[in-house]
Amino acid sequence: METGTIGITTRRVTLDDPVAALDWAKAVEGGPPQLSVRWLVCHGAGFDRPCEYAVAYAEGRPVAVAVFHLRFDTDDHTKYRLSNHIDAAGPGLPFEGAEDLLGEPSVVVVAPSSYVSGLHVAADAGRRTARAAAGALLRLVGRVAAESGAGSVFLPHLPDPAPGWLAEEISGPSHLFPMGASAYLDLGGMSTFGEYLSGFTAKRRREVVRERRAFAAAGLRIETSPVVTVSSDVVRRQVGHYRRYGLVSSEERISGQFHSLQKEYEGRLLFLKVIRGDSGVIGHVLAIQEADWLVPKLAGFEGREGFAYFEATYYAMIEWALRGPRCARIDYGGAAIDAKVRRGCRVRPLQGALLLPR
Repeated sequence: METGTIGITTRRVTLDDPVAALDWAKAVEGGPPQLSVRWLVCHGAGFDRPCEYAVAYAEGRPVAVAVFHLRFDTDDHTKYRLSNHIDAAGPGLPFEGAEDLLGEPSVVVVAPSSYVSGLHVAADAGRRTARAAAGALLRLVGRVAAESGAGSVFLPHLPDPAPGWLAEEISGPSHLFPMGASAYLDLGGMSTFGEYLSGFTAKRRREVVRERRAFAAAGLRIETSPVVTVSSDVVRRQVGHYRRYGLVSSEERISGQFHSLQKEYEGRLLFLKVIRGDSGVIGHVLAIQEADWLVPKLAGFEGREGFAYFEATYYAMIEWALRGPRCARIDYGGAAIDAKVRRGCRVRPLQGALLLPR
């Protein structure tokens, strides 16, 4: 049990400082893979303005972190537009006057390229320490927001329900509201694909078998590699895949993503290619390994015939994880949650919070 006054200090840091990077790593140990130093260095420049970082210390020990960035409603990454969330929250919400924030810049506390909150407290921090550290970081972020002319602080992808220490710390005009869930697959205790299938009903097992047979009957096969050659075909396929789902990205941006992943995750990549007979590659999935997690990052397909997407993104990846480096969990992120649940994923409910700078 914690007693007495908790002394919390905060520091804004850069992750190219080895001491700060080590402190960050200590605070996020055992946490989401999207908060690792490697992930943040790889993805931190993905927003219109670069991410900033802060660490909270309790008696000199790193106990909490925050990654955040300033954004405008006209920026890319539309899922962080305040107008979308205020409209979705319903009339009169999140709080009176929230509509006045539309069009103003906001500071968003989120791990880049993820469905993970950018506010994290170390697993071994006691409740009082956690609340004090979270409060100190929120005040720091609030000051940054005020200095930047931002009208709000937006915290997406918080666990639902919010941790007690966070719910207690959020005060003043604020609102917690539901956001789209994310999903992950837990392979702990499994060693074969058959054991994975054993968790399904007999009907669902037959459906999986039919999907895999349809893939093979279409003359398709999977090739895996620990490296990816960033060719014009790979980039073009990725851009085209995004375009079919209403996402706009340039070949230059996509090429940069591939090269950054290739650099930061060398030796930790899984590249799956879907090949049709002798006619060449029709799809790809690139995943990264972080601790005991496997995280699919980029996927591009020329159509979905033969269940190519499901074979590469789920079944072949699961088989690889079970027989390879013993990745215990695969983080499939958000969107298409029903399809993920049908393939054994667990749902992680999420919510957001909107606060005024303080």
